[in-house]
Amino acid sequence: MARFARSSAQQRRRTWLRRAGFAALALVVMIPIGIGSTGAYFTDAQNNAASASSASIASPTGLAVQRTSANIYASASWNGLAADSPLRNSQLGDRAVSYLLERSSTAEFANPVTVYSGTGTSTPDAGKSAATKMINQTLAVGPTAESAVCAINAFRGLSCWGAGSRGQLGNGSTNASATPVSVGGGLSEVATVAVGDRFGCAVNGDAVYCWGRNDFGQLGDNTRTDRSTPVRVQGLPTGQVPQILSVGYDSACVVLEEMWCWGRGDRGQLATGNANNQLTAVRAGALGDLPISAVAMGVNHTCVLSEGAVYCVGANKLGQRGNGTVQGASEADSMAVTRVTGLGGQQALAAGPYQTCSAAATTISCWGENTLSQLAAPASASSSTAVTTSVTTAGSIQSISMSDGGGCVRLADSTAKCWGSNSNKQISSADTIVATPTSVAVTGTLQHIVRGGVVSCVVIAATIDGKAGSGITCWGTGASGQLGDGTSGTRGAPDAAKLIEHPAGAVKSMVKVVAHNYAMCVIVGTDATKQIGSARCMGVSSLMGTGYADDGAVHWTPETITLLGDTVTDISLSHGTHVCAVSDGLPYCWGQNPQGQIGVARATTAYSAYPRLVPLPGSGAVTQIVANDQTSCALKGTDVYCWGLGTSPTKLLSGATQISGMGEQYCAVTTAGKVTCWKGVTASFRLNTSISNARDVSVGDPGACAVTTAGVMYCWTTGSDTTASTPSKASGIAWSDVESGLLGKWCGRKTADGTVWCFLASGASNHQDVPGVSGASDTLQRIDITGAVTVSVPKPWSTGCVIVNVEKVVCSGSTWSQIVSAKQGSWSSTVIYPTVSKQNPTPSVSLGCATGAKLDTSDLTCSLRPGSTYYYRIKATESVAGWRSPASTTVTLPAAG
Repeated sequence: MARFARSSAQQRRRTWLRRAGFAALALVVMIPIGIGSTGAYFTDAQNNAASASSASIASPTGLAVQRTSANIYASASWNGLAADSPLRNSQLGDRAVSYLLERSSTAEFANPVTVYSGTGTSTPDAGKSAATKMINQTLAVGPTAESAVCAINAFRGLSCWGAGSRGQLGNGSTNASATPVSVGGGLSEVATVAVGDRFGCAVNGDAVYCWGRNDFGQLGDNTRTDRSTPVRVQGLPTGQVPQILSVGYDSACVVLEEMWCWGRGDRGQLATGNANNQLTAVRAGALGDLPISAVAMGVNHTCVLSEGAVYCVGANKLGQRGNGTVQGASEADSMAVTRVTGLGGQQALAAGPYQTCSAAATTISCWGENTLSQLAAPASASSSTAVTTSVTTAGSIQSISMSDGGGCVRLADSTAKCWGSNSNKQISSADTIVATPTSVAVTGTLQHIVRGGVVSCVVIAATIDGKAGSGITCWGTGASGQLGDGTSGTRGAPDAAKLIEHPAGAVKSMVKVVAHNYAMCVIVGTDATKQIGSARCMGVSSLMGTGYADDGAVHWTPETITLLGDTVTDISLSHGTHVCAVSDGLPYCWGQNPQGQIGVARATTAYSAYPRLVPLPGSGAVTQIVANDQTSCALKGTDVYCWGLGTSPTKLLSGATQISGMGEQYCAVTTAGKVTCWKGVTASFRLNTSISNARDVSVGDPGACAVTTAGVMYCWTTGSDTTASTPSKASGIAWSDVESGLLGKWCGRKTADGTVWCFLASGASNHQDVPGVSGASDTLQRIDITGAVTVSVPKPWSTGCVIVNVEKVVCSGSTWSQIVSAKQGSWSSTVIYPTVSKQNPTPSVSLGCATGAKLDTSDLTCSLRPGSTYYYRIKATESVAGWRSPASTTVTLPAAG
């Protein structure tokens, strides 16, 4: 059993001095003996017998590990061993000793992670454990006939349907609803939802909210009063972002930097070390420093996934802990956390009322009650050890879901298999009990599946309003409206023709929009005065940043780029290769990379489906980023860094306050209020000295414009080289902002009344005219848009978009625009906040690290966790003889700070 309580370094060292007393194995070298006519002799032939490969050499000494780099990385070193094999044979080549450095988060060295393997005697440890792939929780189905079904729509609003007697729909009433109703409480940036027995919880921004039944304090608001609209959970630490949310029948937990729980705790299931109910969130201290990547909760037990192993706490009378023991009828509950016997390499976790299943790549392992084949095995009373079942050989398991009676998994080939009770037809219309994982008949491409107590639901790819998107359909017995389509009967299979319609959600604030013909991206926040929020993109799959293959498919529903979080302050689209964004002051890029324009070497990757951190030197936060065709540039502090065209990030300019670019042309506003421009990643500048007090610059092709602090606009021709040109004053109007586009076109917003005006330079082609502009040369013309808060002009072969009244985007584009269904010569509202929608976010695969660790998006691995203690050991192997050393005495890396 792992030890979870914190202990001193001296105690840990004594423990390992006792346990690491490895006995040296006997050295055995087999030398054949032959008999000849002249007498006995020894041959000089070598025999590397199997017994030699098990011999032991001395363990390495001098292992030392120290924290470096803001306490999330470490540096390890050790003394080398001399190769000392008595074997000699020139044909075997040079002998060498190789080393294996391992790390664990427990003193007993459970689930060790390989840090280094090679012949060196030092290495940095940046964590580098593979990130966990997780399906976003955009859909939740309750475990009982009185539970609700809840889903996040494409725009981060939340809807619920089904039973409502205890306020579990969250809409301010206690009535059931056979169609979705909007959850109240002002939830507008919902990231995760989970549903228990007649209550639900959701992560909204950086807080957790719950609603519904509250008998045991499972709403976390310091009362036992039911709530028909969401209330904020109290007691959680501030300044930490919720990462994982899980609910049981009467309790809930959320993982921040540590796990916190509330609600029913009478069997120790909250991991607090006692059997008390908790009306507000309390730390799950019994888990110690376990890094947690998944949580599953039943009626009276809780299990967590940590570095491939599963640990459980709570009741054990049906083997719910999976540790090979069963709690006696009169035996008191143990408050200790125990490890599930024999499990490693697990990737996902889910729980029913009295059982739990974990998933590896192709198998599931289940333990606990099994009267209805809930363990994916023929029915029996229960099992106190994990029963492992092979589910697939063709692909990996992507997600797992369990509820009262059984469970389901989604496979990599977009199919699903389910098992357990089928009394409500929530698997199929045929069998009563499905003893082993069996395929579910789903028409269309399955994106996600969730098993409930009386219904199951899927998210499937679908054509909605003539566009490709995703929607939800449910099947089973919906006596209280759980089918969500207005009926209350029984359906034996999911029906792609009965997609559920969601009501309009709460309006959020658009703070920035960028568009090209291949994609459109918006930054959506909750406060129009704060230019920060989540990034959502729609368009060609390679530009989405949510894990799609580079297959040219078009996605018509904006999807949130979960890896960027809710701290995005800038985003930029190239013509069609890549996208870059700034989140939390850090630069990220994704998409195609033929010239290294996403900031990583071309040899590293030709394409990235996820945002990758661009490694910029120097200090300071990145405030702006520009993605051009073959290059990208970022403003970090007052320094401009550029990369691409085979060049790694390089500082090109100091003393800048703003940058803009198009094609491969760039311009910057300097701290002196001047404008300087360059091409690509070279440092050949031209300075437009006639402009003073500049505050905003926008680069088009071939023209560029700048606005001064007094609102005066100047425009000039950039050209394809770096020849200096003289700006000309555009007009005597005071302008708020400007956007330069193709062929001398620019649009601006007047300071006086916020009206949008556009200009077409003399001789410019009219094939991409701004709608409403007649094509007359050198003339300002007003665009028929009211309430604009930003302005954008069509870029090459693309669209132009304007945010109107902070709540919707209207766009224009050419007839061949892929993103906006607008005819040339007119503006059209894109579907951002529809009054009614069947759209749901495609449950994208997000990448998660152990709690508190950081995701390195350059290679999709996780750092060490600050504030945690790790254990290291070193082994050695001599290459020729295959001799191995025992592990060295374990060295601890103490918690930071």
